[in-house]
Amino acid sequence: MAEHTAIFRASASPEIGGGHVIRCLSLARELRDQGWNCIFASEPETLMMMPIVREFKFIKLSKNDKKDEASQVRKKLNSSAAAVIVDHYKRGLTFEKQCRKWSKIVMAIDDIPNRLHDVDLLLDQTGGRTPHRYKNLVPKDCKILTGPKFSLLRSSFSSLGAHHKRHLNRRKHRIFVAMGASDPKNLTNIVLNTIHQVSPNSSADILLSSNAPHLSGIKKRCSGHHTYSLHTDLNDPASLISKATFAVGTAGINLWERCALGVPSVIVIAAENQRANAEYVIQNNGGIFGGELPTLDQNYLRQAISRMANEDQIVLTCSQGAAKICDGLGTKRVAKIIFSLVKNFA
Repeated sequence: MAEHTAIFRASASPEIGGGHVIRCLSLARELRDQGWNCIFASEPETLMMMPIVREFKFIKLSKNDKKDEASQVRKKLNSSAAAVIVDHYKRGLTFEKQCRKWSKIVMAIDDIPNRLHDVDLLLDQTGGRTPHRYKNLVPKDCKILTGPKFSLLRSSFSSLGAHHKRHLNRRKHRIFVAMGASDPKNLTNIVLNTIHQVSPNSSADILLSSNAPHLSGIKKRCSGHHTYSLHTDLNDPASLISKATFAVGTAGINLWERCALGVPSVIVIAAENQRANAEYVIQNNGGIFGGELPTLDQNYLRQAISRMANEDQIVLTCSQGAAKICDGLGTKRVAKIIFSLVKNFA
């Protein structure tokens, strides 16, 4: 395939986390593998929060350029693009219209169907979401992709698949903890306290960004507990996640990663836009509810983790249910559709 250029507009920060960038990285890697030139356009804070973005070319944007941001990207790019992919709550209709002037197609990645888009392709990987929710929000000829079938995961999640047997040892589980890349509320510490109470012999693998605000405290805690391991800025956590008996995590992009590997979850809703994902996975027997913010009921969380740690049947049932929800091939499906749209561009 001849080289095409794709621009990704996504941001990361301690406030919004790194999910937008993570899913864009998965798609960018797939496009790159097919010969595309992929470039990220974002604020310097995104690089600080998610240093793994450095594997791609990066256009630094200033917050002062917001009104004319699309023109600034075009100017710094110094050429046209095959695709602009926007994964940003504050870059919608106006930004997309401006990008149409110099890009063959424009794609939006969204999970809140409450705003207008001017795009050729819209992706919402929320569990249970249907194209109908966007019918009056996008152009009539826009292709709409919904549900975890199209979740943007790294290729390793499909290659590993859900073939790993859960390690059922009630006296010593291996628990994967993922409370968001930045975890501004320090939920990780609450989860570790709970694990220590209900399953003291278990080991834990904790995933965080190297710029998470409470990283130093978690690092200190792990250094004093030989079975707790902290992992930061992992380029590909699939192998690590696959080794878990079960996970305790939020309901962002990492939830689909856990499902693709057949890893059952105690699910905590950390933001309102995660609610639909959590409910969908729980309804389809891929996990159990562990509580929600803004006020996390720690007694409820304790009961949920205790059930996973002590009831083998729950782990087995949720592992099977999770594997049926997501097969990890969503990125390839989306990339194939992008190729087709660009090829057919008039």
